[in-house]
Amino acid sequence: MDKVRHNSGRFLNAVLFWALTAAAMGLLFLVTGLPVIRQRHTMEVMAEQMTARNVALYDRLDRLEKERVALLSDPFYVEKLARRNLNMCRAGEMQVRVTPTSYDRQRRTAERHITTTEPVGLSRLYGSMGALAEDRLLRRAALILSALTGIAALVLFGRGQRRHLPT
Repeated sequence: MDKVRHNSGRFLNAVLFWALTAAAMGLLFLVTGLPVIRQRHTMEVMAEQMTARNVALYDRLDRLEKERVALLSDPFYVEKLARRNLNMCRAGEMQVRVTPTSYDRQRRTAERHITTTEPVGLSRLYGSMGALAEDRLLRRAALILSALTGIAALVLFGRGQRRHLPT
């Protein structure tokens, strides 16, 4: 009877061990596996969206090409296009030149708006990339702070300092 009890205890210990091992593996999967699966799913969704957008853009390109060919076959449009290229106007007609702004002018204008006396975060200066850089800086600062806290705890509560603490 004692042997049966002893064997059943071993069996229960083995079941408990494997149950705890399975629970730990499940927890490990939840912590490490699910974020990877979620990220992969979002990447697949983004790929599908980009593919759909690509198809829509190609359809639009085909439609615009057909419209261009149709316009070039229109004699009135061809005449207007030729007059515009030759800088010839009819009586009472006026042409307005549209000059695109240069990239340098846009950048200087943006810098003028950004330069202020108040401190500005990286996200305001550089947009979303600045937000990512700011996030990385905050993570590094938190990591350094936690490391310094751990070192301070080791120095203050190390083995040599325990006897000096009040009991």
